[in-house]
Amino acid sequence: MARTVIAITGPRRGAIAPRMLVALAIRFYGGRPLQLRPGTNTASLNIMVSS
Repeated sequence: MARTVIAITGPRRGAIAPRMLVALAIRFYGGRPLQLRPGTNTASLNIMVSS
């Protein structure tokens, strides 16, 4: 079974510790974190967005 990809957003600089803790929690619960930053071209990531 494929792991669910969960996007983590944040600023371009800084906030490394909070992002890493969130990514660790996502991995702990069976997900796969994806770091998105402002300006990331999501069309090239081949992901499905649900609302």
